[in-house]
Amino acid sequence: MDGDLRAVFAAEPPVAIGHLSRRWLSASQVQRPLARGFSGADVWLVEEAGSRFVLKMFPPGTTPERARWIHAQMLRARAAGLSEVPALQFTETGDSIVVADGCLWELMSFVPGHPASQPTAAQIAAALTVLARLHQAGAEPVGAGESAAIRQRVAVAQRMLERPWAELLANTSSHSAAPGQVSLQRAVRERLAGVVSAWGQKPRRRWLVAVAEMAPHTVSGQWVLRDIWSDHVLFSAALPPRVAGLIDYHASGIDTAATDVARLLGSWIDAEAVQPAWWEAHLVDYCCVSPLPVRDQALIPFLAASGVVFGLDNWFRWTLEEGRQFGSSTRVTGRIDRLVKTLPTALNMLDGWAMDRV
Repeated sequence: MDGDLRAVFAAEPPVAIGHLSRRWLSASQVQRPLARGFSGADVWLVEEAGSRFVLKMFPPGTTPERARWIHAQMLRARAAGLSEVPALQFTETGDSIVVADGCLWELMSFVPGHPASQPTAAQIAAALTVLARLHQAGAEPVGAGESAAIRQRVAVAQRMLERPWAELLANTSSHSAAPGQVSLQRAVRERLAGVVSAWGQKPRRRWLVAVAEMAPHTVSGQWVLRDIWSDHVLFSAALPPRVAGLIDYHASGIDTAATDVARLLGSWIDAEAVQPAWWEAHLVDYCCVSPLPVRDQALIPFLAASGVVFGLDNWFRWTLEEGRQFGSSTRVTGRIDRLVKTLPTALNMLDGWAMDRV
């Protein structure tokens, strides 16, 4: 890190962030912190000459090579006309990344818009259309390969069979939590206890075993966002519904485009999603712009439903076993509550998926 930045990061956060933002915009002023991401990445709102920007830290451990790869994908999408991708800002030396206090930072245009936890059909159609355009604008397909999303699900299923949620509940206690984590762990344990009680009312092992025994799955690989869910799709207030922006590209990777479609629709599924017609109706909007191989389309309901269950498993273990620190306990419990609400539908879908495999 440059000597001047090393010095300013010993100052109060707004002062240090102000110095940092001026590496991109010489007259910028820090307005306020926007949020702290689940990964611990800080996000700040800054302003210059009436224009607003977002200053964001990459997750700890991100390498400059990976950060620049992500930015290259964003720039490619912007060049293809995707105005929904925030515009990256560059320093005087032409770099979009600044290293400060051992972390990587980026500055991009602020996206005015709001997420929709219960979107209309028109909003879902608009979001899937933009997502399809983004995939079309991405780097050239890398060819067939093993799906990372499937590989991760197999690993989590095996973990859940080895250390079920009932065992996790019995073997963890908020009394051993670090200071500041007691209330979060207590809240998470209450939610886990409710889920364990509901889970035990009906055998749920068949689908979990089926996932744990899945063979490597070959898919058509390309750039995907991997963390494209309801909070990361911002809609404008105008009618007809329009996507103002897609935010947060830090989880980007290579996999089938079906993983993004499943992740997004999985954050919006309701009781009707147990019917194939629900998925078919929404997939039309995506496939009209960016056709998906039939084998990849068939994965989407499974990826979405399993993502709900395995997402909960991650949150339970991150907070109760690993004691991870997060920026906001309220955001963590809110995310868990949304997954718990969707869990019955997801489990019904997975039961059906397992029966179809017999």
